[in-house]
Amino acid sequence: MSQDKFTNKAMEAVSEAHRISKDREQSVVAPAHLALAIMSDEAGLGQSMVRRASGDIARLTKLI
Repeated sequence: MSQDKFTNKAMEAVSEAHRISKDREQSVVAPAHLALAIMSDEAGLGQSMVRRASGDIARLTKLI
């Protein structure tokens, strides 16, 4: 898929997932990296969904 089709938020999440992967010295960006990136945005959809479901954001992030 072409990157010009992504929203700004999606590009930010992919970029953050790549940074997380590099910080962990992993050569592949995995779905877990993307999940962590989405959950790291306090104003983003990931945390909003977890809050609405009365979930524990910190615990979920730790489990990922």
